[in-house]
Amino acid sequence: MNSMVGQDAVFQGDIKLEEGIIVYGIVYGNIQTQGAVRVSRTGKVHGNIVSSDIHIGGSVEGNVVVEDRVVLGESSVLNGNLTYKSLIIEEGAQFQGQCIILGNETLNDDSQEIEGGGHQHQKIRQNTMNENNDDYLARSFQYLQKIIKDSSPAASASYTLIGGVLIMGFLGYFLDNWLGTKPWLMLIGFLMGLFTGFYELAKTVWRK
Repeated sequence: MNSMVGQDAVFQGDIKLEEGIIVYGIVYGNIQTQGAVRVSRTGKVHGNIVSSDIHIGGSVEGNVVVEDRVVLGESSVLNGNLTYKSLIIEEGAQFQGQCIILGNETLNDDSQEIEGGGHQHQKIRQNTMNENNDDYLARSFQYLQKIIKDSSPAASASYTLIGGVLIMGFLGYFLDNWLGTKPWLMLIGFLMGLFTGFYELAKTVWRK
């Protein structure tokens, strides 16, 4: 950290620098840096922040965009949207806003400008939502394939049970009408169908 806003200091205006900065006092303005930002427990920032990393221990009223990691300390208060790659939230931290997870994209010079950056944030968020939707559809399709694969033997055995009962029952019914033996052959057909179906179902269960 090469720059610092002291605990008793109140800075009004935007801050733009290449190195990191630590804020002990109050800043009324945007902070833009290629380095890391640390807002201490006593620090307050009323503005947007763009940096490589950030550790917030105090309060920030504004949107935060970082290329890598965000740490919200136990005493931190953040009111604004948060764009990041990795996020650590300690117990007691307060955060109100939307989270936007960066993919493999890096922030270019245009997107680092705080003014007019809303379009870039929306684009990153849209890309993330599309990727999440694609992953969800892929996982759902794989899960459906697994269900079908796992249930195929049991379904086949169930169809065998139903089909066996119907076929053998109707065969016994026709033979009863032809031979005049109602209802014995039909009952025997039903029993043979049940036996065959349960046999196939049992083989499926034992195989698992």
